[in-house]
Amino acid sequence: MRECYICGRESHAYCSECHRPICKVHLEEELKGTRVSPLCSSCLHKRKLKRLRMAILLSGIVLIAFIIGAVVFTALNLFG
Repeated sequence: MRECYICGRESHAYCSECHRPICKVHLEEELKGTRVSPLCSSCLHKRKLKRLRMAILLSGIVLIAFIIGAVVFTALNLFG
């Protein structure tokens, strides 16, 4: 087998996202449906950051909608 692209040890599997060889140390297994797919630690970290960014974006949109609704409601009560 080939060498791990992170540390140079003997590879154990290939990452299911970036398709690079990874060793047992850097191997993370993810359950997709009914099968287990190997991920390298850097791809797993990228996925976590992507989920975090998505949660922050959605929270920001909800917060902005709430602020606009509060301003409109207050304006209608004061001037309407």
